[in-house]
Amino acid sequence: MQTETGDAVDKLAAYMRAKQIGQRDLAKRIEKDQATLSRYLSRKSTPNVTTANKIALATGGAVKP
Repeated sequence: MQTETGDAVDKLAAYMRAKQIGQRDLAKRIEKDQATLSRYLSRKSTPNVTTANKIALATGGAVKP
């Protein structure tokens, strides 16, 4: 069973694939660098609430905090 964080990571990765958005582009939209976004996607780090909200806004609500 996956955690909520794991589910959100999977949804974010799927969103990025579907919309053909690269890490660098999404990172810029959420005001983070590409390396930070990469750590989120590889589950090595978890975004704080502010960043999670920025991800939700950047994905049009497809990935909720």
